[in-house]
Amino acid sequence: MSNYEDMLAVKRALRKDIKRALSQISPPLRVTYGEQLQQSLLKSDVYKRATSVAVYISMPEEVPTGEILADLLQSESRKKCYVPLVQGENMMMLRVYSMDDLNSFALNSMNIPEPTLTASTPHGDVAREDGLILSSTDLILEIKIFILNL
Repeated sequence: MSNYEDMLAVKRALRKDIKRALSQISPPLRVTYGEQLQQSLLKSDVYKRATSVAVYISMPEEVPTGEILADLLQSESRKKCYVPLVQGENMMMLRVYSMDDLNSFALNSMNIPEPTLTASTPHGDVAREDGLILSSTDLILEIKIFILNL
């Protein structure tokens, strides 16, 4: 196996473990934890200093990211927001310009909203920036709730 295949196998196993742990948390408690995590992040110095942030669009069984996305995409925010688009084995982190832009995303085969390669802006259609290629993303969020049985 290659390093890439090894990494994918570890990632799959970790996702399975996390999904199992999250399934043991009641939905109301998951919402409470998620709100607390989002508020802590929004108040953190690392978030406040960031100029561009990559974040996933959460699904119901994941830690919510709605407040983070709303904060990043408010009109007075000076932060750039990037969300994932996966094509085959490649992942891009494409720029989102507004809440209207985010809400226009079509659902993929797993019912996850995904950006297109271009965005409609007030100035016309533009190719979306890929924050990973530009190396402009200074904060990448992958938020998980871990339950430790000590």
